[in-house]
Amino acid sequence: MENKLKKIKINWFKLTSIYNSFSNRHLVNFFSLRVLNVIALFENECTQKKIVEMTGACKQSINNVIQDFIDKGYVTLVKNPKDKRYKLIKLTRSGKNLYDSTLGKVEKTELKVLEEFTSEEIETFLKFGEKYNDLLEKEAERI
Repeated sequence: MENKLKKIKINWFKLTSIYNSFSNRHLVNFFSLRVLNVIALFENECTQKKIVEMTGACKQSINNVIQDFIDKGYVTLVKNPKDKRYKLIKLTRSGKNLYDSTLGKVEKTELKVLEEFTSEEIETFLKFGEKYNDLLEKEAERI
């Protein structure tokens, strides 16, 4: 079992290395790219709280990136009709252009890669990832 865990970790490191290399080639900070990805993924419901949940980073780090994005004109904050306590973070036209020129290219590549898998392989991968993450999260809370 330890050998399988080692392979899982190596695969995870390789995956993050691929994304990190991409961000370096496009002169974008890897952490900022992750935040941009969360904003795009949760387009109509993205809050700072959601980004903290998805990245595991502290609020201050997220706030710094968001403020940088605001200063560069990539995002804007709007009132949240569902919860007045949290503002929604929305991509501006410039932010969408940044996404298209960076993560949009990655997404097209990811979709191309997924075409190499069967539907069953993709479903198995998704189920494994969800189960592994859920169980790891529960166990991690105990330590």
